[in-house]
Amino acid sequence: IETASSAKLPELLSMPEAMRVIAKPKLEAALARHDLQSTERLHLSLALLSNDPTQLEYLQKRLLNAEAHQVPLLVNQLLPFRDAIQSPLWSAAESGDSESLLPAACALAKMDPHNDRWSGISARIAERLVRENPLRLAVWVEELRPVANSLNPSLQVIYTSAPSSRSQTEIDLATDILESYAKDDLALLHELVLTGESHQFRKMFSSYQRVPQQAKEALRAELTRPVPMRESLLESEERTRSRVAAMARQANAAVALLRLQD
Repeated sequence: IETASSAKLPELLSMPEAMRVIAKPKLEAALARHDLQSTERLHLSLALLSNDPTQLEYLQKRLLNAEAHQVPLLVNQLLPFRDAIQSPLWSAAESGDSESLLPAACALAKMDPHNDRWSGISARIAERLVRENPLRLAVWVEELRPVANSLNPSLQVIYTSAPSSRSQTEIDLATDILESYAKDDLALLHELVLTGESHQFRKMFSSYQRVPQQAKEALRAELTRPVPMRESLLESEERTRSRVAAMARQANAAVALLRLQD
Protein backbone atom coordinates (compact mmCIF):
# COMPACT_ATOMS: atom_id res chain seq x y z
CA ILE A 1 0.00 0.00 0.00
CA GLU A 2 2.78 2.40 0.96
CA THR A 3 4.64 1.99 -2.34
CA ALA A 4 1.84 0.97 -4.73
CA SER A 5 1.06 2.71 -7.99
CA SER A 6 -2.26 4.52 -8.25
CA ALA A 7 -3.51 1.80 -10.61
CA LYS A 8 -2.70 -1.00 -8.15
CA LEU A 9 -3.96 0.69 -4.98
CA PRO A 10 -7.73 0.04 -5.37
CA GLU A 11 -7.11 -3.71 -5.43
CA LEU A 12 -5.00 -3.48 -2.28
CA LEU A 13 -7.59 -1.35 -0.49
CA SER A 14 -10.20 -4.09 -0.98
CA MET A 15 -8.41 -6.33 1.52
CA PRO A 16 -10.60 -8.56 3.76
CA GLU A 17 -11.58 -7.10 7.13
CA ALA A 18 -9.52 -9.67 9.06
CA MET A 19 -6.40 -8.66 7.13
CA ARG A 20 -7.23 -4.98 7.65
CA VAL A 21 -7.29 -5.47 11.45
CA ILE A 22 -3.90 -7.18 11.37
CA ALA A 23 -2.43 -4.52 9.08
CA LYS A 24 -3.68 -1.51 11.07
CA PRO A 25 -0.72 -1.21 13.54
CA LYS A 26 1.78 -1.45 10.67
CA LEU A 27 -0.13 1.15 8.64
CA GLU A 28 -0.26 3.52 11.63
CA ALA A 29 3.46 3.11 12.27
CA ALA A 30 4.24 3.84 8.64
CA LEU A 31 1.95 6.88 8.66
CA ALA A 32 4.24 8.82 10.99
CA ARG A 33 7.19 8.47 8.63
CA HIS A 34 5.70 10.51 5.81
CA ASP A 35 4.96 14.14 5.11
CA LEU A 36 1.30 15.17 4.92
CA GLN A 37 1.60 15.97 1.21
CA SER A 38 3.33 12.73 0.22
CA THR A 39 1.75 10.05 -1.93
CA GLU A 40 2.69 7.44 0.69
CA ARG A 41 0.77 9.29 3.40
CA LEU A 42 -2.26 9.52 1.12
CA HIS A 43 -2.21 5.78 0.41
CA LEU A 44 -1.80 4.83 4.08
CA SER A 45 -4.65 7.11 5.18
CA LEU A 46 -6.94 5.62 2.55
CA ALA A 47 -6.12 2.14 3.85
CA LEU A 48 -6.91 3.17 7.43
CA LEU A 49 -10.09 5.09 6.65
CA SER A 50 -12.67 2.32 7.05
CA ASN A 51 -11.49 1.57 10.62
CA ASP A 52 -10.26 5.04 11.55
CA PRO A 53 -12.71 7.91 10.87
CA THR A 54 -10.10 10.42 12.07
CA GLN A 55 -8.50 10.06 8.63
CA LEU A 56 -11.58 11.63 7.01
CA GLU A 57 -10.66 15.26 7.65
CA TYR A 58 -7.17 14.79 6.23
CA LEU A 59 -8.43 12.97 3.13
CA GLN A 60 -11.10 15.58 2.51
CA LYS A 61 -8.41 18.28 2.50
CA ARG A 62 -6.19 16.17 0.24
CA LEU A 63 -9.07 15.78 -2.20
CA LEU A 64 -9.41 19.55 -2.60
CA ASN A 65 -5.72 19.82 -3.54
CA ALA A 66 -5.39 16.52 -5.38
CA GLU A 67 -3.81 15.96 -8.77
CA ALA A 68 -6.28 14.98 -11.47
CA HIS A 69 -5.13 11.34 -11.55
CA GLN A 70 -5.65 11.02 -7.77
CA VAL A 71 -9.22 12.32 -7.76
CA PRO A 72 -11.11 9.20 -8.99
CA LEU A 73 -9.46 7.05 -6.32
CA LEU A 74 -10.15 9.55 -3.54
CA VAL A 75 -13.77 10.06 -4.59
CA ASN A 76 -14.51 6.34 -4.71
CA GLN A 77 -13.01 5.76 -1.27
CA LEU A 78 -14.87 8.73 0.24
CA LEU A 79 -18.28 7.80 -1.18
CA PRO A 80 -19.37 5.88 1.98
CA PHE A 81 -18.84 9.12 3.94
CA ARG A 82 -20.85 11.34 1.61
CA ASP A 83 -23.31 12.47 4.31
CA ALA A 84 -20.46 13.84 6.41
CA ILE A 85 -18.57 15.67 3.68
CA GLN A 86 -21.17 16.93 1.17
CA SER A 87 -21.72 20.21 2.99
CA PRO A 88 -18.02 21.18 3.21
CA LEU A 89 -17.53 20.10 -0.40
CA TRP A 90 -20.34 22.40 -1.54
CA SER A 91 -18.76 25.22 0.48
CA ALA A 92 -15.45 24.57 -1.26
CA ALA A 93 -17.06 24.43 -4.70
CA GLU A 94 -18.95 27.67 -4.13
CA SER A 95 -16.06 29.53 -2.48
CA GLY A 96 -14.48 30.86 -5.66
CA ASP A 97 -11.18 29.02 -5.16
CA SER A 98 -10.31 27.88 -8.67
CA GLU A 99 -7.84 25.22 -7.49
CA SER A 100 -10.35 23.29 -5.38
CA LEU A 101 -13.30 23.76 -7.73
CA LEU A 102 -12.78 20.77 -10.04
CA PRO A 103 -11.83 18.20 -7.33
CA ALA A 104 -14.81 19.27 -5.20
CA ALA A 105 -17.14 19.22 -8.21
CA CYS A 106 -15.97 15.73 -9.21
CA ALA A 107 -16.77 14.41 -5.74
CA LEU A 108 -20.18 16.11 -5.69
CA ALA A 109 -20.97 14.76 -9.17
CA LYS A 110 -20.88 11.26 -7.65
CA MET A 111 -22.32 12.15 -4.25
CA ASP A 112 -25.00 14.76 -5.01
CA PRO A 113 -25.64 15.01 -8.77
CA HIS A 114 -29.26 16.23 -8.59
CA ASN A 115 -28.81 19.20 -6.26
CA ASP A 116 -30.21 22.54 -7.52
CA ARG A 117 -26.95 24.20 -6.46
CA TRP A 118 -25.23 22.99 -9.65
CA SER A 119 -26.79 25.91 -11.52
CA GLY A 120 -24.75 28.30 -9.38
CA ILE A 121 -21.36 26.77 -10.18
CA SER A 122 -21.78 25.32 -13.68
CA ALA A 123 -20.48 28.43 -15.48
CA ARG A 124 -17.34 28.53 -13.33
CA ILE A 125 -16.73 24.82 -13.91
CA ALA A 126 -17.11 25.24 -17.67
CA GLU A 127 -14.66 28.15 -17.67
CA ARG A 128 -12.18 26.16 -15.58
CA LEU A 129 -12.44 23.14 -17.89
CA VAL A 130 -11.67 25.07 -21.08
CA ARG A 131 -8.59 26.58 -19.42
CA GLU A 132 -7.34 23.21 -18.19
CA ASN A 133 -4.25 21.41 -19.44
CA PRO A 134 -5.57 19.02 -22.16
CA LEU A 135 -3.46 16.22 -20.64
CA ARG A 136 -5.56 16.36 -17.47
CA LEU A 137 -8.87 17.27 -19.06
CA ALA A 138 -10.01 13.71 -19.80
CA VAL A 139 -10.06 12.83 -16.09
CA TRP A 140 -12.20 15.84 -15.17
CA VAL A 141 -14.61 15.30 -18.07
CA GLU A 142 -15.19 11.65 -17.14
CA GLU A 143 -15.62 12.32 -13.40
CA LEU A 144 -18.11 15.13 -14.12
CA ARG A 145 -20.19 13.05 -16.55
CA PRO A 146 -23.01 12.44 -13.98
CA VAL A 147 -23.72 16.22 -14.05
CA ALA A 148 -23.18 16.77 -17.78
CA ASN A 149 -26.75 18.07 -18.19
CA SER A 150 -26.00 20.83 -15.67
CA LEU A 151 -22.74 21.80 -17.41
CA ASN A 152 -23.86 21.63 -21.05
CA PRO A 153 -25.65 25.03 -21.20
CA SER A 154 -22.53 26.83 -19.96
CA LEU A 155 -20.33 24.85 -22.34
CA GLN A 156 -22.68 25.76 -25.21
CA VAL A 157 -22.15 29.46 -24.47
CA ILE A 158 -18.41 28.93 -25.00
CA TYR A 159 -19.04 26.67 -28.03
CA THR A 160 -20.93 29.45 -29.82
CA SER A 161 -18.55 32.26 -28.81
CA ALA A 162 -16.93 34.34 -31.50
CA PRO A 163 -13.13 33.90 -31.73
CA SER A 164 -12.87 37.64 -31.09
CA SER A 165 -14.35 37.17 -27.60
CA ARG A 166 -12.24 34.23 -26.40
CA SER A 167 -9.38 32.03 -27.58
CA GLN A 168 -9.88 29.37 -30.24
CA THR A 169 -8.32 26.84 -27.86
CA GLU A 170 -11.11 27.42 -25.32
CA ILE A 171 -13.76 27.09 -28.02
CA ASP A 172 -12.15 23.88 -29.29
CA LEU A 173 -11.98 22.38 -25.79
CA ALA A 174 -15.65 23.22 -25.19
CA THR A 175 -16.42 21.52 -28.51
CA ASP A 176 -14.52 18.38 -27.52
CA ILE A 177 -16.24 18.19 -24.12
CA LEU A 178 -19.69 18.66 -25.64
CA GLU A 179 -18.96 16.02 -28.25
CA SER A 180 -18.24 13.57 -25.41
CA TYR A 181 -21.33 14.53 -23.40
CA ALA A 182 -23.77 14.76 -26.33
CA LYS A 183 -23.19 11.40 -28.03
CA ASP A 184 -26.56 9.97 -26.91
CA ASP A 185 -28.52 13.22 -26.56
CA LEU A 186 -30.27 13.92 -29.87
CA ALA A 187 -31.77 17.25 -28.75
CA LEU A 188 -28.37 18.57 -27.69
CA LEU A 189 -26.68 17.25 -30.83
CA HIS A 190 -29.36 18.97 -32.92
CA GLU A 191 -28.56 22.33 -31.32
CA LEU A 192 -24.82 21.81 -31.66
CA VAL A 193 -25.16 20.92 -35.35
CA LEU A 194 -27.31 23.99 -36.04
CA THR A 195 -25.18 26.48 -34.12
CA GLY A 196 -21.69 25.20 -34.89
CA GLU A 197 -19.10 26.61 -37.26
CA SER A 198 -18.03 24.31 -40.10
CA HIS A 199 -15.38 22.39 -38.12
CA GLN A 200 -17.79 22.00 -35.17
CA PHE A 201 -20.57 20.89 -37.51
CA ARG A 202 -18.37 18.09 -38.88
CA LYS A 203 -17.41 16.91 -35.40
CA MET A 204 -21.02 16.77 -34.11
CA PHE A 205 -22.57 15.42 -37.31
CA SER A 206 -20.81 12.06 -36.99
CA SER A 207 -22.92 11.28 -33.90
CA TYR A 208 -26.04 13.06 -35.15
CA GLN A 209 -26.31 10.97 -38.32
CA ARG A 210 -26.62 7.73 -36.33
CA VAL A 211 -30.36 8.40 -36.01
CA PRO A 212 -31.08 9.71 -39.51
CA GLN A 213 -34.88 9.56 -39.46
CA GLN A 214 -35.24 11.49 -36.19
CA ALA A 215 -32.59 13.94 -37.36
CA LYS A 216 -34.39 14.54 -40.66
CA GLU A 217 -37.68 15.29 -38.89
CA ALA A 218 -36.01 17.81 -36.56
CA LEU A 219 -34.12 19.46 -39.43
CA ARG A 220 -37.22 19.77 -41.63
CA ALA A 221 -39.03 21.42 -38.74
CA GLU A 222 -36.15 23.90 -38.46
CA LEU A 223 -36.52 24.87 -42.11
CA THR A 224 -40.21 25.70 -41.67
CA ARG A 225 -39.55 28.34 -39.01
CA PRO A 226 -39.89 31.91 -40.29
CA VAL A 227 -36.69 33.95 -40.34
CA PRO A 228 -37.01 37.50 -38.95
CA MET A 229 -37.07 39.98 -41.82
CA ARG A 230 -35.20 43.27 -41.91
CA GLU A 231 -37.66 45.92 -40.76
CA SER A 232 -35.58 48.90 -41.84
CA LEU A 233 -32.06 50.00 -42.65
CA LEU A 234 -31.84 51.27 -39.09
CA GLU A 235 -32.66 48.01 -37.30
CA SER A 236 -30.95 47.42 -33.97
CA GLU A 237 -27.71 45.49 -33.69
CA GLU A 238 -29.46 42.92 -31.51
CA ARG A 239 -32.13 42.29 -34.17
CA THR A 240 -29.47 41.97 -36.86
CA ARG A 241 -27.65 39.35 -34.80
CA SER A 242 -30.89 37.46 -34.21
CA ARG A 243 -31.77 37.50 -37.92
CA VAL A 244 -28.31 36.35 -39.01
CA ALA A 245 -28.28 33.59 -36.37
CA ALA A 246 -31.67 32.32 -37.59
CA MET A 247 -30.41 32.22 -41.19
CA ALA A 248 -27.22 30.43 -40.11
CA ARG A 249 -29.28 27.77 -38.31
CA GLN A 250 -31.33 27.14 -41.43
CA ALA A 251 -28.20 27.00 -43.57
CA ASN A 252 -26.72 24.37 -41.27
CA ALA A 253 -30.03 22.49 -41.28
CA ALA A 254 -30.04 22.46 -45.09
CA VAL A 255 -26.45 21.16 -45.24
CA ALA A 256 -27.27 18.48 -42.67
CA LEU A 257 -30.31 17.34 -44.66
CA LEU A 258 -28.23 17.22 -47.81
CA ARG A 259 -25.64 15.03 -46.05
CA LEU A 260 -28.49 12.78 -44.85
CA GLN A 261 -29.45 12.39 -48.54
CA ASP A 262 -32.70 14.28 -48.18
